[in-house]
Amino acid sequence: MKFLFSNMSLYVFKQIMWCIVLVLLVVLSLDALSRVIEQTNDMQADYTFVQLLLYIALTLPGRLVEYIPYASLIGCLAGMGMLTNNSELVVMRAAGISIWRLVLMALFPVALIMLASMVVAEFVAPKLDQYAEQQRLEQRYSKKRLFAKQEFWNREQREFIRINRLTYDGNVSELSRYVFNDDWRLIKSQYAESAVYEEGGWILKGAVETNFEINPETSKVVRLHSTEDANSVWRTTLDSFQLRYLIADPDELNVFKLKTFIGYLKSQNLNTEHYQLAFWEKLFYPLTAIGLILIAIPGVFGSTRQVSIGYRVFVGVLIGVLFRMLQNLLTPAALVYDLSPVLISFLPIALCVIIGFHRLNRVH
Repeated sequence: MKFLFSNMSLYVFKQIMWCIVLVLLVVLSLDALSRVIEQTNDMQADYTFVQLLLYIALTLPGRLVEYIPYASLIGCLAGMGMLTNNSELVVMRAAGISIWRLVLMALFPVALIMLASMVVAEFVAPKLDQYAEQQRLEQRYSKKRLFAKQEFWNREQREFIRINRLTYDGNVSELSRYVFNDDWRLIKSQYAESAVYEEGGWILKGAVETNFEINPETSKVVRLHSTEDANSVWRTTLDSFQLRYLIADPDELNVFKLKTFIGYLKSQNLNTEHYQLAFWEKLFYPLTAIGLILIAIPGVFGSTRQVSIGYRVFVGVLIGVLFRMLQNLLTPAALVYDLSPVLISFLPIALCVIIGFHRLNRVH
């Protein structure tokens, strides 16, 4: 792999890198402009234009991660196309550099960008997105208490939990618990005005607990017993972080959080398909751009005539759109037909790689 650090390889690296950066700047600028226009109506006395711009700036890293695979595809095609139009690729091949070595030279900058974007996606973008959204809501609704989620349910084994409100700091307002026996008869209910998580459990404030005694012969409730407790403890494996994961969209969680939460869902025998799909899609994310480039780059080597940059950009956009459509078709299919999340996440990339290798082998 020493050839990747040769002068010729560095020249190709700079050419492709500049094209990718230029595409990203154009795409992000258009995205930011459209979002400014879209959210102008949200401005008010407490939410000014400057705060709107700050919100858009804080969410740019998350948008950047979404665009990088497709920007890398277009930038790589444009960069290699410029080398072709200037007959530089012809000279390189005449000097004895093989097609596969040129492909590796083209993929080297893309691989570095994809790895860097994965770091941003895992450790930077989620925190900035959450902070930006919280700040935006605080500025727009400064006189109201903000809630991350209102009224949702969860199940732990034979216990059902209803949470009326969850604040951004992870505290719960108006919590109800319903516990059932092995025959799915209600044996206990509990209501608390609020709950705060501390190590090992939730501190319930203003709790009222009702126990139901059931006649085993008639399966009917024969006695009710209610108690009040100003501060009781609810022991559960569901901590404040997992509660936030529960209400978050799977795409908003990074790989480590998804893995942790999938383990919790499995321990409670709950459905994990949506989270499994998001986990494997994020895990295979660095391979997305590489697969797209492999299927498109043979056209650069196979074309000896002058082709405009606009045409190559069009080809890149077309391939990216078709790839995204295939992903959008396979995801619901996996949920409906109970297909393997690993297979569904990797299949579009594998198809691109197989077709790309076949096309490259036909290039002379």
